[in-house]
Amino acid sequence: MMLRHLPNLISASRLLMALPIAWLIMRHQLGVAAVLFIVMAATDAIDGALARAFDWQSYLGGILDPMADKLLMLSTAAALWQIELLPGWFLIVVLARDLLIVAGAYVYDTWIAPLQPEPSILSKLTTAIHATMLVGFMLQGLLEINDRVCQLLLAGTTTLLVASGVHYVARYTRRAIAHSRAQEPPHD
Repeated sequence: MMLRHLPNLISASRLLMALPIAWLIMRHQLGVAAVLFIVMAATDAIDGALARAFDWQSYLGGILDPMADKLLMLSTAAALWQIELLPGWFLIVVLARDLLIVAGAYVYDTWIAPLQPEPSILSKLTTAIHATMLVGFMLQGLLEINDRVCQLLLAGTTTLLVASGVHYVARYTRRAIAHSRAQEPPHD
């Protein structure tokens, strides 16, 4: 059934639109970029809802969806930094968190047990606030809105990025320890 692949196609569209959105931002076409970004961010909820509602979840979707999110957020943040709307240190925080999560997932999947990607509630909240903040900075560049709102969003997003990174490390460390204990032979 072809519809079964719809969530993956939606995620792929987000992956494919990340660079055109960044290009629009760097060309200072912030209004068009913001609209496309909002549409692509909304597809994140749509593909997940479809996958859950119709039991169309797949291993590919479990990888493609977060990869599309990370590329969309990272390329948008990099473009906003490039046109000097977003501070460079924020880009470093985003990169460090994403590298930590991807490296941790790789290590867990390779050396401990097959990984079933499961975003946490904290991670979903972080993604939503992060997307809101990026739109806020695009609108600030377009409409010259109050900088305080964007600075508050920046502080909140940074806090959530760090907290969710720490949460992922703790979560998979606990799973690794539990897996290791389950593999130990019984003691006499």
